[in-house]
Amino acid sequence: MTTQPVRPRQPIDDVYDILQTATNDNLESVVSKVVDICSNYRKNTACAPLPANMQGALLEETRRHFFELECRVEKNKAQELINTQQTLESYFFWADYQALIESEWRLIEEYAVTLGRNPHDMRFAFIGSGAMPVSPLMLAERTDHPVICVDADEEANGIAQNFLHMIGRQDKLVIHNDYAQDFDYTDIDIVFMASLINPKAEVLQHINSFNVSGILARSVCDGFCMIYEALEETLVTNAGYKIASRAAGSTDCMHNTLLLAKHAAREAI
Repeated sequence: MTTQPVRPRQPIDDVYDILQTATNDNLESVVSKVVDICSNYRKNTACAPLPANMQGALLEETRRHFFELECRVEKNKAQELINTQQTLESYFFWADYQALIESEWRLIEEYAVTLGRNPHDMRFAFIGSGAMPVSPLMLAERTDHPVICVDADEEANGIAQNFLHMIGRQDKLVIHNDYAQDFDYTDIDIVFMASLINPKAEVLQHINSFNVSGILARSVCDGFCMIYEALEETLVTNAGYKIASRAAGSTDCMHNTLLLAKHAAREAI
């Protein structure tokens, strides 16, 4: 009887193993270790796609575990800020998200010119806002209308509402407890889509059924594909969109952002 060859150990095995060690006492440490592995893979492979032997069932399971872990960490950090009456700027990753939103807002300003619109007067929805809606709040400071937040995690939405009341910004966001692929995007001009949103294809196709001018979709590449599903160009095209332009956050930020416009629309930039 022939034996199956042993698969060489890959970075995704290390990520998976570390995620299994998560407890309520070491959540942030586990996230930090996972991000370090993804960052090192990124530096060593120069944005190469994940090889076939790092994909499959293990990849899906790893992403599921990281999604659950990240949500727990965000809820804990948000509740900690509420309990200690800290400001929004105390949130870890504040600087990274600030740089990312600034680059995304530049995309919006450029895109608004092609639409003949004032970007400050456009209406925005943010799907996947979570327990600590840092990005939607940063976005709301740049707009004349409240940002519509959509998240299916009722517990996270409750924590977010409590935090907004604590810092006196409850008028900046309107939070809906709903799935992104079910929400009514009527009257929304631009939809922001967080990296953790799934299933991406179904969400994009649903948004495409509304008269939305564009989507700002956060995505990842290389090593970070081990913990997030990347927004592949074929997926974008199959959902009826094209990539009009891109933006990136700070050097240390794991996210980059794709500005998606419908195929039928004129060239965005």
